Amino acid sequence: MPFLTPLIAKGLASVILFGVPLATGAKDPSGSKASDPNGPVILAIKVLKIAFPGLFVMTDVCLCEYTSHGHCGILNQDGTLNQQASVKRIAAVAVDYALAGADCVAPSDMNDGRIKAIKEGLIAAGISHKIMVMSYAAKFSGSLYGPFREGKGSHYMLFYSLCSNIFGIFSCGICSVLRRSQVLSTPSYWPWPCPSRNYP
Repeated sequence: MPFLTPLIAKGLASVILFGVPLATGAKDPSGSKASDPNGPVILAIKVLKIAFPGLFVMTDVCLCEYTSHGHCGILNQDGTLNQQASVKRIAAVAVDYALAGADCVAPSDMNDGRIKAIKEGLIAAGISHKIMVMSYAAKFSGSLYGPFREGKGSHYMLFYSLCSNIFGIFSCGICSVLRRSQVLSTPSYWPWPCPSRNYP
């Protein structure tokens, strides 16, 4: 890890991992490769924990990088989001990352109920006392997501806008309050609005 060593020597204490699979066939409708033991995130967790035991390793938890349609969950036949299946899959991925050694899992999919499902999964796995959960608590639409979508290779796949399940740019007031109150009914340790810039 020659690129990380000097940064850690200067005081870098934490990193967050975003998986971007590049292998042919890595994307499918259910994002099955999100928790592949040989995939980028789980391999990176293990390598980082061996090389830098004191480094706090966070992982973004989402399916959009791994789905062939580019969305953050599993879809119904008509192209709408299957919330129950999506939440179940997101929770399973979060538990797999925690079992691999992550210190914090950060679900960014915005599916209602995923924090509760993740916590239940962590409890069932016997590791809820070892892992922090950071919730993307209010997610606003904007062009700041563009470079990320291009980087993960899904910007051309979206047949309807991701804006359909995140807030519009003028919803910063009442919608953000409602969303945060809903998220906090099953609280994470760290709710976080995203993006955190360009909005009041």
